[in-house]
Amino acid sequence: PPKRTPKLACMGHACSKGGEVKPEPPLVAAGSGTAGGAATASSKPRPAEVIRDDPEEAWKWLMEGNRQYIEGQNTRGPRRTTTEVRDRLTRGQNPIATVLTCSDSRISPSLAFACGPGDLFVVRNAGNVLTDGAIASIEYGCAHAGSPILLILGHQSCGAVTAAVGHIVDKETGLPEHSCIPTILDKMRATIQPTIDSAPEDVDRTELIDMAVRQHARATLANVLKECAVVRKLVEEGHVRVYCGYYALGTGLVTVLDP
Repeated sequence: PPKRTPKLACMGHACSKGGEVKPEPPLVAAGSGTAGGAATASSKPRPAEVIRDDPEEAWKWLMEGNRQYIEGQNTRGPRRTTTEVRDRLTRGQNPIATVLTCSDSRISPSLAFACGPGDLFVVRNAGNVLTDGAIASIEYGCAHAGSPILLILGHQSCGAVTAAVGHIVDKETGLPEHSCIPTILDKMRATIQPTIDSAPEDVDRTELIDMAVRQHARATLANVLKECAVVRKLVEEGHVRVYCGYYALGTGLVTVLDP
């Protein structure tokens, strides 16, 4: 694909100064490593060097990492924490994916995809909410750092979604006066309200929350494409592929959600 030099301009969100955006310098580090054996810098460069312009291969690489994580066979993450790798990272980044996910301490995208330093550009807040800062960071990861993948990753038993569902259904949060958390809950209302409205009256609360987590991820991705012209253009031109995912706390499995 042609070299990307989009302008920094978002719709409805504060963005960086206008001007051309050039991907940061490529980085070649120790080999990617696979479940089948070792790799060296000479025989197999760092995956991002090979697949940064191939979103399909980048996604396969991430899914292979998740398989390794689930099976406890992470053969590549530790290989990229060497002194040589850290030194090369001082000269730039070349992440495989930009990931918006929750701040929950029980989920770590780098571990879940068997990644090392420099592999993921991760944006986190409670409930993976699309704040102005989050969407600007997503644009940076995709347009400037050059990620070929954008992933919105929700997770099982999300506390923020649980609180948002309670905020809507029970009309209360149980939070102290002057708490800042309702600002997050209010932002989540629009993304999960349709799930609550369409759910059967006798639906179990745990099931409702799980449904809301998935819908929140889908709606958040749709809002990224609606509100950020730079990311939308990269997707339309085939430079970036977008995914919604669901992380199961009990197994570590990441499943892809239909948009």
